[in-house]
Amino acid sequence: MKKTIKGACHIHSSYSFDGEASLEQLRKRAKKEKLQFLLMTEHSISLNSAKYEAYRKHCEKLSDDSFIIIPGLEVLTKNRTEIICIDVDIYLHAKAEREILQEMKKKKKLTIFPHPSRCDPADRETSNQVSFLEVWSARYDGRLSPSKTNIEFYKQEKKKNHNLKCMNGLDLHYLEEFGRNWIELEVSHVAKKDILAALRKGDYLLKNRLCTLTPNGIYQGKIALTLLNSIDRSKRTLGKKLGKFIPKKIRTLLRKWY
Repeated sequence: MKKTIKGACHIHSSYSFDGEASLEQLRKRAKKEKLQFLLMTEHSISLNSAKYEAYRKHCEKLSDDSFIIIPGLEVLTKNRTEIICIDVDIYLHAKAEREILQEMKKKKKLTIFPHPSRCDPADRETSNQVSFLEVWSARYDGRLSPSKTNIEFYKQEKKKNHNLKCMNGLDLHYLEEFGRNWIELEVSHVAKKDILAALRKGDYLLKNRLCTLTPNGIYQGKIALTLLNSIDRSKRTLGKKLGKFIPKKIRTLLRKWY
């Protein structure tokens, strides 16, 4: 019998140069948020082979039959682009984008192009080899909803890669950033292989409290996507203008929304 579980993608711990929380702190906070798994994405520039192996073992140590931490890397390529590689068993850094994607495809590992709104589409000549496009980055695109622009970009890219699916991500660096969006899927067991299998098959939904996005880019919500995107843009603009006047403690409390 299958059960519905929730998790979050694009998570940075203190293993990354800009991550605030330890894996233990992330696990505790994620469980408080009713999550059962995390897809980690540490910056490759923060690690080396030895550190990555220690990190993988740390993730495994903190995983059990109720909560799974899946290790991964946000790899900076020779092309100066970034690729997220999920559940990789070796350290990767500064290789050519095409080489990394070919290697991950050969090993049947999942890959994500993160925050496409920050990249020139012309730099993405290998989109036919990637597993997911991060159309809903809570950090860069929308905390209330996925980006309509990114969804349209995804639909164009899918013409070149019929297996391409949508993904969301928190790009989390602080504990307060949990809850902006999450992944919901059904599994028989809370186990790494079950979670990865569901993602690979596209048996999941991307959600928050206001809306849902399917793996093939279909938006489901009572509020128009264009309106939510507009509110998101206004919030970011206001946050930037007021940020320098708001005390740090208050900014910390507001991180979940601003």
